[in-house]
Parts: sequence; structure tokens; C-alpha cells
Amino acid sequence: MPKFLSLPLLALLLTAAGDPPLTPPAPCPAPAAAEEEDASRIVGGDPAKWGDAPWQVSVGYAGPLINARVAPGARAAPMGQRAHFCGGSLIAPNWVLTAGHCVVVDGRVVVAPGLLLVRYGGLRTGEPMPEARVKRVVLHPDYLTSPSQNDVALLELATPVKPVTVAGVKRVAFVGLAGDPGAPVLPPVMAGLRVSGWGKLASSDRAMAPDLQIISIDGLSQGACRAKWPDLLDVELCAGGGDKDSCQGDSGGPMVWQDADDRWWQVGVVSRGGKCGTKGLPGIYARVSSFQPWIRAQTGPAVR
Repeated sequence: MPKFLSLPLLALLLTAAGDPPLTPPAPCPAPAAAEEEDASRIVGGDPAKWGDAPWQVSVGYAGPLINARVAPGARAAPMGQRAHFCGGSLIAPNWVLTAGHCVVVDGRVVVAPGLLLVRYGGLRTGEPMPEARVKRVVLHPDYLTSPSQNDVALLELATPVKPVTVAGVKRVAFVGLAGDPGAPVLPPVMAGLRVSGWGKLASSDRAMAPDLQIISIDGLSQGACRAKWPDLLDVELCAGGGDKDSCQGDSGGPMVWQDADDRWWQVGVVSRGGKCGTKGLPGIYARVSSFQPWIRAQTGPAVR
């Protein structure tokens, strides 16, 4: 299942826009060799330091929201909380890359951009961060919820983000994409992949992690991954499988790889998986190189 907060949360967003409450779709069928779970957090990670993930953003609510009605005529209290529910990455001054399932409900209905808020340039969600409103949501045209396919989306920001460096350490920066001009040829199986996010620290937790978490995990070959996830697509890749994993609140966040010149490139988008941190069960990520042509057709050339 997708690695984000539950679909009723996004139904809440659309209800706030004036649409009727939506019924979440039925759960995705489990693959033959593993059972998917609707959960997402960084498991087994460490608190990030400045410079570890300067492209990381938090995608959350913008302004007061109204809960979906639970009975005819009933209405819940307004919500003013700007809650984090997905991650994303800065890939250009006006653009954030995230997961498709972070911006849809009922399989295909796209959340209104005015209901989303992007926060960046910080390590703790409970502290003030720079904010940017979302001008436009661009879902991949071939996105499917079940079975999960082409799980990527773009958020066009209303105001451009500027890079920030403090004492020689990058606090806000744009990450290059695998497949961009100048990007290295990726090895078939990558080691030392870095994943970051504010997701839950354990399945039983109710709240998201207050501090940005970061883990280092290794990739798997497609063959090894399909032994665990027979439904794996060529536009996806696997990583992890030990006690460290991306897994509610980490969806849409970046998985990056460092080349021989110490440059970081985004190779994956947190997408789906099983019970997070399960030994022997890797997480599944959208393969960025497969979507790079479509992404740059929307955003224009890369900015580093």
C-alpha cells in the first residue's frame, strides 16, 4: 500500500474545497510473496543535520480545513493545524517532486492546489520554516492507484525558492535527477542510498517524527526485489530490507545517491511497501530516471 497518511485524510482536503465526502477505495490486493501495509515512516534512522538533505520539503495543509462529514448534516470542527502528511524534494526554484498518491483521492481526483502548503529549509516540523503555496498540481498522466503505477507528481510553487547556504553548509538546495544532463550512469545495484523524512518512527506511533530523520540503505537488483514483490514494475526499484526503512509521512520523499564527485542525485521517490522495517522486505520507490523526461518537460532544465 502507499506510504502516506490514510486516504480519508485527503478526502478531508477535498471536502474542505466544497466537494462531497469521498469514500476511500478498497485496499490494494497483496502481492503473492509479501503483504503491503498502509504505513510510512523512517525506521531505524538518525536525526538529520544541516546539509544532509537541503532539498527535503514537507507537504501539508494550507489554512483551516473541515473534516469530512461522518453523518448526513453532521460537521466536525474546523482544523487550523498545518499538518505534515507527505514528503517531497526541491528539484527547481518553482517545483517539488512528490508521490502521485500524495495528491489524489478516490483513485484519480487531484487535490486542489490551494489546499496544499510546502515547507522547506528546516529540520523540525514544530519550528517555523519558510513556506510556499502551491500554484498547480501535475499528476503523472498514467498514474494508477491499484495496482500502483507511475506514482509521481509535481507541485508548482506560487513563489520561487532560493538556495540558502550558511557557514558553507547548504540549508536549501535543489537536487539533480537521475537522467539529467551531466548525471552519471547509475550502477545496476546502488549502495549507500539516503532516504529522509518526518514520518513515524514506529508503526504504533500516533504522531510524526518531530525531527527530520535520515537513513542509509542499499538497493536490490530487480530480480532480488521481484522475489519479494512479484508485481514490481520496471519503473520502480527496491531498497532496504533490514531494520532501516522508509515507511506514514515519508511518502513522496527523496531517495538519493552520491556519485564519485560527491554530488547527490535523486534516484527514487518513496512509494509503497510492507510493514516498515520488516527484515527481508524492501521498500519500493518510483524510479526517477524513468520519469525524468516527463518531469523536465514540465519544469524546464535542471538547476543546481
